[in-house]
Amino acid sequence: MDCRTGPAPADRPSFPPEARMEVKALACELPATYGVPLSRWSAGEVAREAIDRGLLAEISGTTVWRWLCEDAIRPF
Repeated sequence: MDCRTGPAPADRPSFPPEARMEVKALACELPATYGVPLSRWSAGEVAREAIDRGLLAEISGTTVWRWLCEDAIRPF
């Protein structure tokens, strides 16, 4: 997949930098660390986990994927 996304549409929600940092950190952890029965995260699973933990009220897997791609992070 390609990380190029172009300019953000005006209707795309804005997230605080702290939320981005916490989601990226979550993606770098092994799921088993949190009792999640997965061998590795997908972007959608990171999004669900971030919501379940109360890091964000809502976020899509696509947004998580885009954030991780910006820093060349591949979830475990």
